[in-house]
Amino acid sequence: MIRFPSLRFDWRAASLLLAGLCLMPLTTRSAEVSGLVYPMLDIQLSVQVGGLVQKLHTKLGQAVKEGQTLVEFDASVQQLELKRKTVIAQDTSELESTRTRAQVYDELYKLSETATRNTRSVSVEELLKLKLDKVSAEGRMQQLEAQKQRELIERDQAQLELQQKSVRAPINGVIADILVDPGEWAKPGDIVMRLVDTSSVDLRMHLPPVVAASFKTGARVNATFEATRGNSVSAEGHVLFVSPVADGASGLVDVRVRFLNSRGLIRAGSKGHIADAELARMR
Repeated sequence: MIRFPSLRFDWRAASLLLAGLCLMPLTTRSAEVSGLVYPMLDIQLSVQVGGLVQKLHTKLGQAVKEGQTLVEFDASVQQLELKRKTVIAQDTSELESTRTRAQVYDELYKLSETATRNTRSVSVEELLKLKLDKVSAEGRMQQLEAQKQRELIERDQAQLELQQKSVRAPINGVIADILVDPGEWAKPGDIVMRLVDTSSVDLRMHLPPVVAASFKTGARVNATFEATRGNSVSAEGHVLFVSPVADGASGLVDVRVRFLNSRGLIRAGSKGHIADAELARMR
């Protein structure tokens, strides 16, 4: 028969080991926390109405103003349609002549009505005929006025269709990418440019909940950012957002800090760092 040596559980050693584990820190903090820099706004500009790219009014890296035309498409058909509908909308000759006719019939009816009542020099039949002419002229005038309103709306619609044959900057920013060239065909919904606003930037970090608890919305935060040639840039910002929930997959919390960047020293896409001493100050 094979006998195995008996195993004795050393309670004293186990208790010492458990006490040592309890004295260990619950989390290990790194010397700093890091994140990536994103522009305040990053917009992809798309085409509303498809067409042939006729001209680019900007170039890569150029700063543009809100409302500035960036891409122009062939709009010869829309220009002709706008001219046609403008001429129609401006033609008020029939409306004016009908309005004058209605006024004349109104005066004639009033005079004939007075004559019928006082001298009976105008028959009732003639008076009724004048009234019918007056009502008909007024009805035609109302029809023409309604038609003129429709023509004005159609002219405005043609103007809008012409405006949609170009892409304009919705904000002040810098052209970060151009995806079309003159002579290319763009379909509705195609992205033609990328426009970014880096006057302010966001440092986005995904942190453990115990570290994210140091950040309070609106609090001031100092950070250091990577720059070209091995240099660094320090700036003070404010906590813009702390997610109320942690990511289900990673268990990390989304934290965003916004920094003014009017001089463009902080480059979007670079890394930003918040030192451990700064985190200690915020607690």
